Amino acid sequence: MKHIPLFNPPRSMGRTAATLSLAMAGTLFWSFAHAVEATQWEPQSAPQGKTRAEVKAELAEAQRMGDIVMGNTGLTQRELFLGRYPARPAVASRPRDEVKAELAEAQRNGDLVVGNTGATQREMFPARYPARPTVAGKTRDEVKAELAEAIRTGDIETGETGRTRREMFPGSYPRARADVQHASRGQSTAPASQ
Repeated sequence: MKHIPLFNPPRSMGRTAATLSLAMAGTLFWSFAHAVEATQWEPQSAPQGKTRAEVKAELAEAQRMGDIVMGNTGLTQRELFLGRYPARPAVASRPRDEVKAELAEAQRNGDLVVGNTGATQREMFPARYPARPTVAGKTRDEVKAELAEAIRTGDIETGETGRTRREMFPGSYPRARADVQHASRGQSTAPASQ
């Protein structure tokens, strides 16, 4: 079988010109391949969003309220021409007394942010504020007992799968805990008869 080269430049063509013409041919082929791919549209995979009527209604409302951005200014029509558009509906707010009481409580507890630091007064000056009450949790012995029970029954997640050892190796662990939980909920672990 005779070998036929794909690209055989004439001898008069220099090595650089040959490489350049090969690169241009490759680029041309690549652009046609991607142009075909870009024109293939599958309506099944198109996202299902708002209907045409909903979009038209939303546009009409934005035009009526002046919420369309004008040119390169970045400002809406409402911001540029205040008098042309109706007033926005009032947003329900809380009573002034309630807001003032909330502010006073935040000041007392040190929950206000200090300047541009992002830290609260309590974080910056902890000695000025009373300690927050701690929520009583489990004792060390309770946690250890719970862990031992979880290991015994296989109720510990393994790796990144999110599955417990009992789910991965069902024959290796007793079903006692599952039976007790179902019995306490009034459910039976026995298969239902039909």
